[in-house]
Amino acid sequence: MRRIGFCKQCGKALYGYPSKEKKYCSIRCRGKAQSLRQTGAGNFMYGKHPHRKSFSLETRKKMSEARKKRITTAETRKKLGQLLLGQCGERNRNWKGGISNAGDGYFMKYAPGHPRAYRGKMVLFHRLILEEKLGRYLLPNEIAHHIDFDKTNNDPDNLLPMVRGEHLHYHQNINRLFEHWLGA
Repeated sequence: MRRIGFCKQCGKALYGYPSKEKKYCSIRCRGKAQSLRQTGAGNFMYGKHPHRKSFSLETRKKMSEARKKRITTAETRKKLGQLLLGQCGERNRNWKGGISNAGDGYFMKYAPGHPRAYRGKMVLFHRLILEEKLGRYLLPNEIAHHIDFDKTNNDPDNLLPMVRGEHLHYHQNINRLFEHWLGA
């Protein structure tokens, strides 16, 4: 390696290969240089307002007066609020039945008022189906197990209520059987 230049921040000699362009001797120097560029006198916009340079004083006064006239009244705000409230849930044009993808192959359904609702609104779809089949809410320690291991198959006959510990034990035993059969 040979000397290829000097650090732009502290002035130390930089060593390396000519093909690799280096400007700073360390991450610390690069960070200092970057912060000086972004704040204070190093920034080309320091002390300037981004819009004021393009408008005269007279134009800025006109703009200010126009902004003051556009202040919304309480009545206007109330009308806007009612308009937006009318677009919630099923009345919204983007409504897709309240079902959304929760990730990892699961789906969630809009169910406000459900005791296990995520953020007070959404519940895992397979839990809702199993609860409807059982005629009661699942307990906090119960899980809706997919018998065929297909997370997207939410058929009521494919769902089975299991206690968390029992469910974990079941999957561990299944994994051991697969390992034994495959000879892993």
